[in-house]
This record gives sequence, structure tokens and C-alpha cells, in this order.
Amino acid sequence: GLLGGYPVGAKTITDAYDSNTISRNTAHILLGYCNNAGPAFIFGICHILFSSIWIPWIIWSIQILSAIITGLLLPKPADSNPSSNYHNDITLISALHKSISITAIVCGWIILFKAILYSLSQIVFLQPILPFLSGFLELSNGSVMLANTFSMSLRFFLFSTFLCAGGFCVYLQTASAVATLGTGLYLSGKIIQTAACMLINLPVTYLLFHERPLPVSILLPLACICFGVILLLTVKCRKTCGNYENNRV
Repeated sequence: GLLGGYPVGAKTITDAYDSNTISRNTAHILLGYCNNAGPAFIFGICHILFSSIWIPWIIWSIQILSAIITGLLLPKPADSNPSSNYHNDITLISALHKSISITAIVCGWIILFKAILYSLSQIVFLQPILPFLSGFLELSNGSVMLANTFSMSLRFFLFSTFLCAGGFCVYLQTASAVATLGTGLYLSGKIIQTAACMLINLPVTYLLFHERPLPVSILLPLACICFGVILLLTVKCRKTCGNYENNRV
């Protein structure tokens, strides 16, 4: 998920479940933190948004760290050993077919959301908040909108946050990739990861740019909200998973 980018992580989990390598419970838990933006996307967009060669490495590191934190907070998978019934029947043709299908899913949703964003851009009163709204709707187009807008520190803060959140378009890509498996803890995991990312971003942004991305009057409540969201969703996810033997995810 960290190397291939959305929604390769989700598709890989689905394939493992379909081949009986992991249980449905484990697949649902893994969907909470194994689906992230890939380095190709991060480095490509960072070239547009930032001039420093170190920024994409820092942003990718933040994403990896926030995913690890999310994985530690979510319930532990009940099974980690492959099923004895597993048969590796992957061929070059099947791998190519899966790659093409994933690419088609991603492109289809991105094109649809690009049309939606264009329609929203024609609404005058949405202009001031469109960059914020776009990033949480469709990641790639929303991220590009950050170019030449805002201060460098706020641009860094928002782009890193958008990456961890993924946006509604990525959620639909993931839902399409997992099909009947269901998204499990994906949404809860993404919210936890986004909150963790924002908390990490606050000191990192200040160290990089020597300025706060937002006023202190906003940052303090924001940090408290992030802590609260992480705590509440962590407890909720653990209660939701409950007893693994009863398949309650």
C-alpha cells in the first residue's frame, strides 16, 4: 500500500482474502492502514508544490509514520499465517489483467471527480474554500490547486493531510477494488491516520519553515480535536471488532 499507491493496498488485501490467505476479519482490519498514496504520486506532486528536494521524502516519511501509528492503535489481526489451502496461481497474464483493471477504476473515478470539481469551480461563493474542499474530494486535482496559493507552511500542512485522508474519490476507488469484501475499518483508519498526520505535521512544519501553518488560536483546538478523534475511534474500532471468533468485524 505504501509503494503502489491507492487503491493497490486494498486490492492486495482483497486478493489475499479471496485466496484464503487471511480471514475476513483480518482483511477488514488491514484496510484501516494498508492503503496509502504511493511515492510516484507524492514525488510528482511535490515537484509542482515545493522546490526543495527533501520535502517529498519528509512528507512520505510522515505518511509512513502515521500509517504505522494507525496500525498500532487498531485491533491486532487474529491470524497472520497463510492458509494451508493457498495456491499461488499468479501468472503474467493475470497480473497484467489486475493492473489494467485497477488503473481503469482509478482513472474512471478521477475523471468523474474532475468534472465535479469543474462544476464546483463555477460557483462563486465556493471559490475561497475550493482548495480545501477539493483536496478532500479528489486528491490529485485538489493537491495541484495548492500550487501558488497559501503560505509554504500551510501548503505543506494541507498537502500532507490530504495524502493521509485520501479523499472521497479514493474511498470510492477502494470500495470498487474490494467489491463484496467491504471496506471494513478503512474509513475509521483513514480518519485516525489523518488526525495522527496533523499532529505530526504541526512541529515538523514549524521546524521546516519557521512559522506556524495556522494561528495558535486555531492550532490548539485542532490538536485537541485530533487527540479526541484518535481516542474515540480507537476505542470504537476495538469494540466493533470484539471477539474475532464470532466474526463481528
